[in-house]
Amino acid sequence: MLTLVLGGARSGKSQFAESLIASRAATVPSVTADPVSAVSYVATARPYVTPDPDFEERVRLHRERRPDSWETVDEEDLVNYLPHASRFSLVDDLGTWLTHKFDVGEWEDAPQQAIDELLAVLRALPSDTTVVIVSPEVGLSIIPEHRSARLFRDTLGLLNAQVAQLCDDVYFVAAGLPIQLKPAKPIA
Repeated sequence: MLTLVLGGARSGKSQFAESLIASRAATVPSVTADPVSAVSYVATARPYVTPDPDFEERVRLHRERRPDSWETVDEEDLVNYLPHASRFSLVDDLGTWLTHKFDVGEWEDAPQQAIDELLAVLRALPSDTTVVIVSPEVGLSIIPEHRSARLFRDTLGLLNAQVAQLCDDVYFVAAGLPIQLKPAKPIA
């Protein structure tokens, strides 16, 4: 089962995704009996070249919030990890993964090969694998002034749309409140 959780900065999307994967893992008796490494937390952020205390604090808070029993995967690229993902995985997040891909390519063009590889890996996941993917929604603001910012915003928007098409369910989190987008719930 694939789930996408979208939201803006500090919207509560990561916390919602963490509670979602924890509740899904808790429904499986073997996981409940032996929770060690039952959930893998795939942290896609890569350290900046220069020290960034604000970013380091964000990473620390995310780590502190995670249960000790969760395995953290932060040394392996997402595309390399997913083919042998644990039964329950949380990917946090596509925005930092894409930023790293842009950084490697020096921001000239969208890293289309990496995106295509990610989409192929997501399509090939076994049906008994549960992956919750967090991604920022960056297209709800002003049009950025600089080409690199527009390229990032547009590429992430397209990637989010492609991943959403592959997902069984999609949520949007605003002000800490999750709204289910897919499957759409009928209006009563």
